[in-house]
Amino acid sequence: MCGDVRCYVRRQAPDIRLKSRFPSPIQIVGISNMITVSVNNERKECSHEQPLSLLLSQWNFDAEKVAIAVNEDFVPRSQYEHYCLEDGDKVDVLAPVQGG
Repeated sequence: MCGDVRCYVRRQAPDIRLKSRFPSPIQIVGISNMITVSVNNERKECSHEQPLSLLLSQWNFDAEKVAIAVNEDFVPRSQYEHYCLEDGDKVDVLAPVQGG
């Protein structure tokens, strides 16, 4: 019986290497840089590579006039250029309110 197992392993080993070396088309198609985030409780899709400053502009917010919290943590304005969101992040855009 050991002889049968060795033969089976020898035959299967090249196939396993080929599969890992050449991924199936399904794996290639599944790669995406798009993420889904919540912005003021509204679902948005964006690239995970875009910094917060660019996303705010795309979402029609003036970065100089708003405060941002991601997952309830304040993000300093000085970090907007470098801060990238992750899938599932909850973004709260807070604008000052005038009046009294």
